[in-house]
Amino acid sequence: MGPFRVRNDGEQVVRNPWTWNRIANIIYLDAPAGVGYSYYNATRKVFNDDEVAQDNFDALKLWFTKFPERKGNELYVMGESYGGTYVPMLSAKITEASDVFPNFKGMLIGNGCVDDKINFNTNINYQYYHAVVDER
Repeated sequence: MGPFRVRNDGEQVVRNPWTWNRIANIIYLDAPAGVGYSYYNATRKVFNDDEVAQDNFDALKLWFTKFPERKGNELYVMGESYGGTYVPMLSAKITEASDVFPNFKGMLIGNGCVDDKINFNTNINYQYYHAVVDER
């Protein structure tokens, strides 16, 4: 996706000729703050989904404030895994603020976790039919 790749020898970084950056601008948000590669130094360590959605919304707003020339670009929000929860929540906030994000076009979710109860209740069947567990 990005503009660079690490060579197979692991020693060098080279330009990626297939980068998405040729046709799109991509912002990666690690959420909630403090996971993955993101940094967080405040005392609050527990987040609920509403707080994460608001933090992501605020971060996106700040980004467009710092880079107003990008406001004319189409905006899509994408995510995977628990992004199945975060993406719709952020998209709802963006839709409510259409004056701030006039070019919001939609959302995409890949392999999303949209409901923990449904995911949990189907997990055993999924594992059985993929030969992870047997009939016992």
